[in-house]
Amino acid sequence: MIIRDNKGNAIYNNEQHINYLNMDLVNVSVEEVCRVFPDYRTCLALDQELLNGNSCFIMSNETVETENGTSFFHTYRQKLTHFGQDFVICSVYKDENRISVDKLTGCFNKEYLESNEVKDHQKMVFVDLDGFKPINDHYGHNKGDEVLREFAFKMKSMLRESDIMIRFGGDEFILLFDSQLMDAVLKRMNKIRKNIEQHFADLNLQLSFSYGVSTLENGYKQALEMADKKMYQQKSERKQIA
Repeated sequence: MIIRDNKGNAIYNNEQHINYLNMDLVNVSVEEVCRVFPDYRTCLALDQELLNGNSCFIMSNETVETENGTSFFHTYRQKLTHFGQDFVICSVYKDENRISVDKLTGCFNKEYLESNEVKDHQKMVFVDLDGFKPINDHYGHNKGDEVLREFAFKMKSMLRESDIMIRFGGDEFILLFDSQLMDAVLKRMNKIRKNIEQHFADLNLQLSFSYGVSTLENGYKQALEMADKKMYQQKSERKQIA
């Protein structure tokens, strides 16, 4: 268990939490914790989602990368207001049976598509980055890795807790949504793309993505084939406009 204030500072973490991370987070700055544990930014983003929302409770599935490897957790967050100040109480339960994640981006590996979890989703989105190769070629692979991590973090910050993000390979990603309306998914993806483009423009980088959407009603293999086809069609159309 860990309790944080509304600025992300840990004011309490129990012995189990300390032993797992090999670090007591109390009196350690947020910046230092994020430096040691980059995935911690996602935890703080979920805290803010709870603090800024109308609900007093959210549940999420999270991954944490430590020197012991990647672990999966079910996390239950509760918002508590005490003497006019908001706090987040996080109860964390380790999940021993989860699918592995990509160490670079923190996204699920593509083996997730073979799991029973896929049946809980209605739509598949195949995403391929636009502008990544020039960045990788010009700045080098270390910068390329940094951009992939930043893209994954920014993308996940705009997803709902029920959404799934998978790194399919290279600069290709898959999103799984439980939405039944195709138009809603398309509008959502266009909004996400604008935010991604603006985010990287603020970092003086030109990065975007092309995508294709398909339904999962006939299984992930057919959905993947259709989403991939639509993605390449969109990519070709965007190149002609550019």
